[in-house]
Amino acid sequence: MSTEPDGPVRGWFESASSSEPRESPRESPPAAASPAGPPPALPRRTPGGSRAGGDLPRRDRPVPSPGPPRPAPPHAGAELPKRTPPGAVPGGELPRRTPGASRPAAARQGYGGARPDAPPYAVGAAPQAPGGAPRAVGAAPDAVDGAPQDAGGAPGGIGGGMAYPEVRVARMPAEPGKERPRRRNPVLGHLVFLIVLAAGAGIRAAAVLGYQPALWFWADSFAYVNAGLDPRPMESRPSGYALFLWLMRPFGSFPAVMVAQHLMGLATGVLIYAVIRRRTRLRGWMAALAAAPVLLDAHQVQIEHMVLAESLFTLLVTAAVTLALWRDRPAVWQAGAAGLLLIAASLTRTIGLAVLIVILVMMLIRRVGWRALTAAVMASVVPLAAYAFWFRTAYGDFGLTKSNVFLWSRTMTFADCDRLRPPEDEARLCPTEDLGRRQAAPEYIWSPTSPIRIEGNVPKGTDKNELAGRFARRAILGQPLDFVKAGLEDFARTFKWTPDPYPDPGILDVYRFPRSGTPLPQVAASRGRTAQEIVTEYSGESGELEVNYPYAGWVRDYQDVVLLRGPMIAVILLLGLGGVLVRWRRLGGDVLLPWAAGMTLLMVPPFIAAFDHRYVLPAVPLLCLAAALAFGAGRGSRPGRRRRGSGHGHGYGSGPGGLGTPEIPEGPGLPGGGDDGRAGPGPAPGLRGTVSGG
Repeated sequence: MSTEPDGPVRGWFESASSSEPRESPRESPPAAASPAGPPPALPRRTPGGSRAGGDLPRRDRPVPSPGPPRPAPPHAGAELPKRTPPGAVPGGELPRRTPGASRPAAARQGYGGARPDAPPYAVGAAPQAPGGAPRAVGAAPDAVDGAPQDAGGAPGGIGGGMAYPEVRVARMPAEPGKERPRRRNPVLGHLVFLIVLAAGAGIRAAAVLGYQPALWFWADSFAYVNAGLDPRPMESRPSGYALFLWLMRPFGSFPAVMVAQHLMGLATGVLIYAVIRRRTRLRGWMAALAAAPVLLDAHQVQIEHMVLAESLFTLLVTAAVTLALWRDRPAVWQAGAAGLLLIAASLTRTIGLAVLIVILVMMLIRRVGWRALTAAVMASVVPLAAYAFWFRTAYGDFGLTKSNVFLWSRTMTFADCDRLRPPEDEARLCPTEDLGRRQAAPEYIWSPTSPIRIEGNVPKGTDKNELAGRFARRAILGQPLDFVKAGLEDFARTFKWTPDPYPDPGILDVYRFPRSGTPLPQVAASRGRTAQEIVTEYSGESGELEVNYPYAGWVRDYQDVVLLRGPMIAVILLLGLGGVLVRWRRLGGDVLLPWAAGMTLLMVPPFIAAFDHRYVLPAVPLLCLAAALAFGAGRGSRPGRRRRGSGHGHGYGSGPGGLGTPEIPEGPGLPGGGDDGRAGPGPAPGLRGTVSGG
């Protein structure tokens, strides 16, 4: 057998291996044209690298070695039969289609139809032979129905009519990381939260029907109402809540005020849920679980039903944090609105100033831009300065309150005047009991035996607020460790399973829905006016509590079961702290802001005043939000929502903010003195707190 290549391979090999010079047709001189012949051809362009009349440049690639000859196909030399179209007779005339007539069934099957015995297959599947085995690539397809076949089964002989099996388009898989959008019912996605929200609204409705017109807290409630009758800056607490009561006065009804405060509680839960669903990918039931302590806690419902500032304060702080977290970098209007809400909260309870400092510091660390930061600062400073000027018109000094007495009462639990050696005027405020027999801090405000309450102990004309402030600063600087220890001991009361009877056992009845109502005390409640006089002027009614069953019974039974216990708050707090520590490279991420704000609200009051159960409630929504973000904030925003200003995609980055010393939070005024802090006869010690019954 010859080893020389044949066919096209042989011709290519001979032309590539030939070394004889060839004359390029482009380099040949033009032939002389005859007078009658065509004009002479113009010389063509010489290929680059070749000389006129020389060889063309060769390729530098190696010449392949000749391989063994290819075997001849079995049908070499045989005449290929012509393809017979479907529906035609072999050797006859091609069929013609009548205009207007449909194509024959065989033709339709031959060009896109399917044999009855041929199973369909999807795009990309290997065709099968008549026997069921997979057909080899390049094999001839079977004949269509109606086409002649030879003895061997070939369709119409070799090259006969081809059949195209039925094609079913398979569903293409989605790209990795992308899912096909599905239409979902928007209500079903929030079904669990709607159930929780309805349950919270139901228990609040029962409280409104069961206890009318409202629950009272002596003497804070009446001091607020009295200031709401004639708007003025209050001395022992800011007037934000009093201005709210003034705005609600056209309704002339305390039940309307209670409904508004219950709506505030529901709105707080909605804000928590909205932030969680926007900033995380947590499922709806998990976000609803995070909002449940705000919506379902019986203590929260009971505080909302009292004429106190906590409900308004909680909503304002939660709304400000919501705006700060709605985007990675808040817009200018969001930053300004957050600052405005925080200053409104500060004018409701001065502890809001600490939260304002936290948010401003974190906005600075996040580099939100000078416009957003300026908007937040200006929105905070302008109302704060306006209120300070208003306060000066009433008391002659710039400020928000005159509440140094609360800080002084905090130092009474540890101050040792033998070590401090205060001057003579401050020494009049030293405690008379030994260190092991000291009373609770609030008792030094309420008790008639308190050094600041004893008649003649402080010389006339002396500013008690200024004197108490000087003593408190001396005690804190002289005994800093004792000050920290006293604050931590009160802070630890937050996490007890059974509510701590602090400062006295009667406080536990204050924060429970009463069994029955009692008449209002006929003693001065605020600025020399009795509680009944103040309430009657505001609403036209006496204000005595009416307990209506069975609604009141339902609420009391509910409070015995559904109550946010201290260890539960500790777990929520630790979950948020864990989220902050896990994201330490991003300075806590989204979790740090609500966790730091909640810790501020939870820890500062025991250090600058005293522990109170109602001071814990404003921190609960923020701590629940931080705990939920700890599970989902690391995965970014929800799908389909663009996170503007995210930079490198690390989410919300913030650093720990330094907390300044805020103003002293509001607390109960001095007995008989109401909100002005002046001495007076006052009610009996047992009347402090609620006057709604036991």
